[in-house]
Amino acid sequence: MARLLRFLKPYWWMIVLAIALLFLQANCDLALPDYMSRIVNVGIQQNGVASPIPQAIRQSEMNRVKLFMTEADAARMLASYSLVQQGAADYDKYVKDYPGLAKEPVYILNTLSTDEETWKATSRSRSLAQATTRRCASRGAV
Repeated sequence: MARLLRFLKPYWWMIVLAIALLFLQANCDLALPDYMSRIVNVGIQQNGVASPIPQAIRQSEMNRVKLFMTEADAARMLASYSLVQQGAADYDKYVKDYPGLAKEPVYILNTLSTDEETWKATSRSRSLAQATTRRCASRGAV
């Protein structure tokens, strides 16, 4: 046995690496059922996220989202949000919760609308805006 260990000595780091990778693989295999249960519990049983309307949205992102909305949808969405920027009375209150506020103005949700049409228009427009941003970024246009 000692003779075998002598031959394995130059490769000790590979053995340790193999054991560490096996440990990582076991953890990933065991985490997969938890991910699947979350997909089923949240995504299917609870119809996804609680609300497609974000609590806060950057002003630049709001401008992109409005490009894909009708005038009525954009007005309805803007009525649900308050623009908070540096120098506003409640800036200090929100900058802790939304650190992006220090870089650019942010729209903060006033009240959550129960109007399903607003939800649909918002989520559809946000999806289009994000897809367009991703496509432009992949082409180097942004």
